[in-house]
Amino acid sequence: MDEIVRKEFKNFAKRWGLDIENVDYVYYILDLTGNRYGKAVRILKKQNFDLSPRQLRYFVQKIKLVKKLRGNKPANFRDLTKKL
Repeated sequence: MDEIVRKEFKNFAKRWGLDIENVDYVYYILDLTGNRYGKAVRILKKQNFDLSPRQLRYFVQKIKLVKKLRGNKPANFRDLTKKL
């Protein structure tokens, strides 16, 4: 993974109270389910992760945005993240 994406994983790990490996696992599950958030939540609840579909959607959209911008934050980055 990219260092920029890894930094975002650390931010979400801190926000959700998880280890970074667990955030990586959540991203893996989302990738397997094709970003079907409800299905991913059901799988993650069996693994004792308490995340909502909305949280997962924001997580995926933020990671996509960071990958797209490749670490170059434009002046309106705050506005871009508000639209997620």
